[in-house]
Amino acid sequence: MGKNSDFEKLLIEFNSGFKAGCQSKLASELKVSTQAISSWINGRTLPSAENIFKMSKLFNKPEEEIKKVFSETCETENVNFSGAVMKELELIKEKMKNFELEIELLKTKIKN
Repeated sequence: MGKNSDFEKLLIEFNSGFKAGCQSKLASELKVSTQAISSWINGRTLPSAENIFKMSKLFNKPEEEIKKVFSETCETENVNFSGAVMKELELIKEKMKNFELEIELLKTKIKN
């Protein structure tokens, strides 16, 4: 296993318990390369806030749990999430809330 074995465990769980193909499956879902996934597993890079958000939905886990998986690995490597990444994540959350509100308004208009 790579440096981020907790992330690797999530990947295997996401792939119905099979290690083979788990990186490819997630890469396809996130529209990133398998090299990016491998880099996250090995602690060389961090996923973007958008990919953390998407993984939380795909893995059916809270965003905080996904961030924690990467934060623990980064702390051992003396790396941490930058303020920019955290700000980006907050902006994505806000956009999602706005979209949800717009959808509700459209549903109301359709009913009327």
